[in-house]
Amino acid sequence: MCWVQRPGGSIQPCWPVCADVWPRRNLAATTRWCWPTAGTRDPVARASVGRVAAALGAALGVPTRVSYASAAPPAAGVAVTRLRAGGAQRVAVAAYFLAPGLFHDAVAVSAREAGAVAVAAPLADAPELADLVLRRVDVDAGRRGGSWR
Repeated sequence: MCWVQRPGGSIQPCWPVCADVWPRRNLAATTRWCWPTAGTRDPVARASVGRVAAALGAALGVPTRVSYASAAPPAAGVAVTRLRAGGAQRVAVAAYFLAPGLFHDAVAVSAREAGAVAVAAPLADAPELADLVLRRVDVDAGRRGGSWR
């Protein structure tokens, strides 16, 4: 999981960046979210992804299911199908990708074919993302006893 140290020393997960950005991407009014990530064969990393998805779902008040673009099941289309089979009427997909490309395109196609009502654009130029990167650099520079600024 991605963590960032705030001024004053408190440590926070970085998933709030996603919780702040995705509602602006016209994903409100959904009954379930599918959260595709790149994918990994590492079970510890997959467990971390699951914890982030659960935290996002809690923060947004919408149950969230993980899916993967590669390396691990379920694929986004399968996750959307399962959510709809479980009674979800409006499933939105908010992929955890920084930029458009092969993974995002594949997720978008499979999710839409499975009945997703919306697919969010990648995080890309969200100001919160740039802020997160700067905070992480500040933390790393502080650990090394210096500053990058």
